[in-house]
Amino acid sequence: MAVSTSRRILSLLVGILLICAGGYVFYNPAFVPALVRVIGIFMLVGGILLIIEAARLPSSVTLRNSWIVDGVLMVIIGGVFAFVPSSISLAILGYTLIFWFIYTSIVQIWVATKIPAVEGSNSTWIKWLVIILSVIVIVLSIYGLFNYPFTQALLYVVVAFQFIFLGVIRFLYAFIAE
Repeated sequence: MAVSTSRRILSLLVGILLICAGGYVFYNPAFVPALVRVIGIFMLVGGILLIIEAARLPSSVTLRNSWIVDGVLMVIIGGVFAFVPSSISLAILGYTLIFWFIYTSIVQIWVATKIPAVEGSNSTWIKWLVIILSVIVIVLSIYGLFNYPFTQALLYVVVAFQFIFLGVIRFLYAFIAE
């Protein structure tokens, strides 16, 4: 029961961090240098929390391996954004986030397909909502990958919504039965 409670709390915390990062990006795009640092700090903290919690989970839990990989990627990308000079971070921000969003969404779809249908629970509609939001994130990311000048103009709005969608997905995982 303790694993279940801590998993739920971690999902809620990471979801809230991603939603906060999305909100910050959406409402404060003028503060570019601080924005990159804040995104980096949110990603770094979220990645560390994911790795710590994944290490506590038994290897039979479906989310364990995806949390480890997500956590490592979040720590690496978050470290770059938090500690590398802003001019360099901004140059790699767009492509790094696009590839991270695509990877994370693919993992989320895979994990959602592994969620068992439990009668009388929310798991079925949560599973489909996770899949739909993940597909939206993938479509936005692929569009940004191939139309980068346009994405640079709308980078903050696109990134904000992708962070928010990924945050909602993590938040929803807190309500899925073990």
